[in-house]
Amino acid sequence: MGSGLRKNRRWWTPMPAYERSPEEETAYQWCIKNGIKIAPHAASSDKNNDQWWVDVEAKDLKKRSPYKYNKDQIWSKIFELYVFYYNKYGL
Repeated sequence: MGSGLRKNRRWWTPMPAYERSPEEETAYQWCIKNGIKIAPHAASSDKNNDQWWVDVEAKDLKKRSPYKYNKDQIWSKIFELYVFYYNKYGL
């Protein structure tokens, strides 16, 4: 049993919430059903990480974006890519 003196500290930096548009939601669902996965990947293991790459996995290909995005840009970029793949292959 602990002494109760330990402070609760987050070991990670929270990401901001992102509200998807109906078009982004449709594109997201189509991509997931068709094996296209897009996710953020931390650029460092630092506790206060603020830079992210975008990882795209489609079929047997895995690609990482050459650019880093901050926590305010990452979700909009991810869903921009979902819409791109949906428009390119889904329609």
